Amino acid sequence: MAGFEVTTEGLENKSDNCVMSISMASLEEVKAQVAQIHNQLELLLETVHTLCVEEPVNDEAATARLALDKIKAKEYASVAEAAFLMNCSDSHVRNLVDKAIVGKAPFPIPFADLDGVRVFPVQELLEWTRIPKPKAKKTRKNELNLSEVEL
Repeated sequence: MAGFEVTTEGLENKSDNCVMSISMASLEEVKAQVAQIHNQLELLLETVHTLCVEEPVNDEAATARLALDKIKAKEYASVAEAAFLMNCSDSHVRNLVDKAIVGKAPFPIPFADLDGVRVFPVQELLEWTRIPKPKAKKTRKNELNLSEVEL
């Protein structure tokens, strides 16, 4: 079994006829290097932890996914959220609601009027967006539609 013995010259290890001598100055240098490496590892660990915990900065796709997840988790969406879901403007959503109220929409947008505040049931709205809707034929005010002309 190896034993260590402290002498005035340093530390000696007596085993298998091998004598290893380390001066006290060398031992202090090793301690200093180990402490320096330990500090560097602590800083590295803090940096890695920060990168793993923080949300990505300026990642538009991640921000959009997060916004979509928040909207889909709700039962009702606002006009702005409905517009975000459908990738259109708020005014277009309001126009769709107005057409549904007047009865001019063949596929009226699902909404609820909560004492003047219009909200949209998220699941019904998502289903409504998946329904194929034929485009309405637009005619100008001064133009005659040939089907309306009597011969």
